[in-house]
Amino acid sequence: MRSSRTLRLTSMLNLVLISVVFAGMPNPKSEGSIELISLTPEAGSAVDRQSTITAQLRFTIDNFKDKKDRYRISINFQDRNTRAATFNKGPGGMITLDQASGTVTLEYPLDHIWDDPKLRKPLRLYFYLHERTGKNETVVLDMTDAIEFSIRDEGPPA
Repeated sequence: MRSSRTLRLTSMLNLVLISVVFAGMPNPKSEGSIELISLTPEAGSAVDRQSTITAQLRFTIDNFKDKKDRYRISINFQDRNTRAATFNKGPGGMITLDQASGTVTLEYPLDHIWDDPKLRKPLRLYFYLHERTGKNETVVLDMTDAIEFSIRDEGPPA
C-alpha cells in the first residue's frame, strides 16, 4: 500500500517537474522550412576577407503570425571553441520576413566577421529560419545543412 502511494506521488511530482521545465522554454507558434536555392561562391570554394557570401533562400512558415519582426532568416558561423555553437556579427547577417512564404537573397561580406577570434576557419556556416517568441527569445524553426568553405591563402602580411 505504501509503495503504491509513493509511486503515485513520485509520478505526480515528475509531471509537475516536466511542466515547470517546459513552461520555461520558448514555445514556437509556427512551423517552417528553409531551403538553399543558390550560393555564391559555391560550397567548398576558397574564400578570404574580401569575399561576400550570397545566398538565395526559399522559406515557408505555417501558421504565420503577422507581427512586426517576428520571423527572420540569418547566417550563422560555427564557433571555433565549442563547435556546437554558432553566431553572427555585423550588419547584413539577418533578414526580417513579412510574409508566410517566398524567396530572399542574403548577402554577407566576410569582412564583417573575418577577424573575430571565435570564427572557425575553414568556415562552416548555416542559414536559420527563426521565430521571436519573447522579448529576447527566439526558436529555430528550420536550418540548412552545414556549408563549408576553405580559406584562400592571403599571402604574407603587408
